[in-house]
Amino acid sequence: MSEDYNKLDRRVKTVEEAVQLLTQMALRADERMDDTDERMNSFDASLSNLTAKVEALADAEIRIEETLSAKVEALANSQESLTAKLEALADAQIRTEELVARAQVRTEESMARLAEAQAHTDQRLDALIDIVRESRNGQ
Repeated sequence: MSEDYNKLDRRVKTVEEAVQLLTQMALRADERMDDTDERMNSFDASLSNLTAKVEALADAEIRIEETLSAKVEALANSQESLTAKLEALADAQIRTEELVARAQVRTEESMARLAEAQAHTDQRLDALIDIVRESRNGQ
């Protein structure tokens, strides 16, 4: 019986060793699962953080596009206003040039009439001088 007992004892020891080995393997598996859970949690946190950042960037892009659109529209309106003012200024300049040209023609005509009147006055003055000379010489 002692041989049977020895066999049984060896088997019990083998089973005990196997249970210890299985327990150690289970503990290592739990540790690995804990590490995996930590990594997954960390990954989830990183993913959430990344998602929040992407959403913030998308919101910022929308605001920038809205601001840019408003500024482009304001610039276009300013350009239209400036163009209208430049056209009005060009029209005013053309009218002014036309008025100046007409005034120049009138001035030249007046100068011509004045020159004729001056010539006529000079002739009359010359005639008067001649009369005064003759009258002095005759006395």
